[in-house]
Amino acid sequence: MFRRNRHGRSIKLGTLALEGVRPVVEGRLFTKAGRVSMRGLWGEKPVKIFECASSGHAGFVGRMMMEAPCARFFPDVYAVHERLVICEWVRGRQISPRTIVIDTACRAQLEELVASLRGAAPPTESGFDYVEDFVLPRFRRCCVGLGLREFQARIETHWDVMRDRAEGKCVSHPDLSPANMIMTAEGQMKIVDNELLGMSRAPWFDELNMAFALGGEGIRGIPLRFEDVGYLYVHRHNF
Repeated sequence: MFRRNRHGRSIKLGTLALEGVRPVVEGRLFTKAGRVSMRGLWGEKPVKIFECASSGHAGFVGRMMMEAPCARFFPDVYAVHERLVICEWVRGRQISPRTIVIDTACRAQLEELVASLRGAAPPTESGFDYVEDFVLPRFRRCCVGLGLREFQARIETHWDVMRDRAEGKCVSHPDLSPANMIMTAEGQMKIVDNELLGMSRAPWFDELNMAFALGGEGIRGIPLRFEDVGYLYVHRHNF
């Protein structure tokens, strides 16, 4: 249910009555991944509303943010409604790549987060794999449209090899980069863009995002495989 006001829209999502709902980025309702991203107020609390791939995926994301060992690194979740997650709007300062390099406490939090994600026992099946459900479908459409079937076959074969190397799926956050990290006034790191959180046999995009942001320096103890997924990484939003 929508009702306009001069500061945005009034929306009711399940039991939550939200006011002042508007795009996170003015004039742009959708993220680069094609998902709805909005902000507003629930009572006096500022909130973020973001869209996941499906209702099942939204349930997975909400439970990971609330219940997983790494939950303290995520905003508080107020509700999950169909494909939407309504969570805390985090206040603080954006973390710069330089901060992660020189601030040992900040880097320690990041390494703890990555280790927690790798070791997390997922509460449910995510229903979403960033590579298989997002990157590769876009890549295939691009190749068909441009007549690049031979190139597509080569990349598909390479992906099959990478997938076979994996021991199984693990929790993956392919949008893990300083642009999505906020340090609160209490000194707690929070990851604020979580619509791509899921499961994957190849969670290397997590490390690649961070490595590109840090000028090639990865997170300690995590091997980077630029040769495996570099092309797909660079072009992941262009397909």
